[in-house]
Amino acid sequence: MEQLPEQQFYFGEDAESWEQMARFCKAGILMGDARCMSSMAEIICGKKTKEAEECEDPFKEAVSLWQQAAEKGDGRSATNLGLLHLHKPIPGAGKLGELEYDEEKALAYFIKGYENGDMKAGRHVGLCYKEGRGTEKDDAKAFEWFGKAAERGDSSAQLFIADSLLDGIGTEQNVPEAIERYKALVECNGHDVDELEKVFKIKTKVAKCIIANTIKGKECDFVRDKNGFGRWHAQPYSDEDYQKITDRIK
Repeated sequence: MEQLPEQQFYFGEDAESWEQMARFCKAGILMGDARCMSSMAEIICGKKTKEAEECEDPFKEAVSLWQQAAEKGDGRSATNLGLLHLHKPIPGAGKLGELEYDEEKALAYFIKGYENGDMKAGRHVGLCYKEGRGTEKDDAKAFEWFGKAAERGDSSAQLFIADSLLDGIGTEQNVPEAIERYKALVECNGHDVDELEKVFKIKTKVAKCIIANTIKGKECDFVRDKNGFGRWHAQPYSDEDYQKITDRIK
């Protein structure tokens, strides 16, 4: 059947709205609508309705709906199944259970999700290549897939692109472009913007040291902490050097 329009799936965030959405999804499921199956699975996992709270095995029911939806071409459901095979939580639904850990199945689901239009699926394909999950580690392919996801508006993929440009991993290093991308992410006021501003400040400091190192021709060591953030240890620079840095990254 023809998929229902996207705008019909938003009712609001209060309890009554979730109940209304659940009734809508149930009707859609009877009609064979894949998006309704996917949304209902997330309602169940997130325990958004009274019926969902009383479900005996919400994880099993949700997985069944996602599998049916993925077979019908719902990209988001395929991506969710991929996450479950990597034992990662579903955004908005939490972590209620796990499927058999299988990196190759996860990658296949992410690719299927991308092919069926899911915005975030490309990012997860990129992470598989970046981390060597289900395939050989390939930073260049990871960067390529982050680009595909970013074209669909995935802000996390855009952040990974900026990181890659900053560090020169998977692509040629381009610090000024990395800084512009960090700025754009903060200015777009997307999700997690407060956290992103903190990241931006850290990344800007890293970029300053990279550029300063280029200006002075000095060596400095790059160190990542347990959260993946980087910092450069370098000799202090003069006010003149820092002015050059500021001019470069404005």
